[in-house]
Amino acid sequence: AKNAGGGTVVVPAVTYLSNQFALSSNINLHLNSGAIIRNNAPTSSLITTSGTLHDIEITGSGIIDGRATGTTSGSNLVSLRNITNVLVQGVTIENSSHLHLVVQEDTNLTVDNININDDYTVSQHGGYLGNTDAIDFFGSHILIENSNINAGDDAIIAKPQTTFFSALTVTNQVITTGNGTT
Repeated sequence: AKNAGGGTVVVPAVTYLSNQFALSSNINLHLNSGAIIRNNAPTSSLITTSGTLHDIEITGSGIIDGRATGTTSGSNLVSLRNITNVLVQGVTIENSSHLHLVVQEDTNLTVDNININDDYTVSQHGGYLGNTDAIDFFGSHILIENSNINAGDDAIIAKPQTTFFSALTVTNQVITTGNGTT
């Protein structure tokens, strides 16, 4: 899809074991119902971006599974940074060894109807792993809505480091575990 200048990458209803991969501009990673992308290296990031990009989507009703067995520092499961026009919709992001979804320094970001879930780590360890924030964000023109969060640390947290964020709406969240929204 990158070589073609963009497009939709459809992940069918199968379980895939994957190493880290990077998304490019004009790409929609669409996970069909029943599709699971599992992290082959549970202490590493799985989906990342590099450079300044535009028009990236992760959609569908499939699962992105980190398979965490412990916590690590800096290995965010899905990290989408420096992007104009981002949509993350419908997917489940689960069992991260650090932060689940990092959407930072983005403009025109929508996170809609996703699930963040740590059931595997709870069943394997008898409790939640620490430092496994659900959604860490900053940027401008951000909408986070209609999502369900069950994670071991902060649910939705603004982390502006060197820049400010503006035009933010967070609405209709169901947070069953975690430290809430900050």
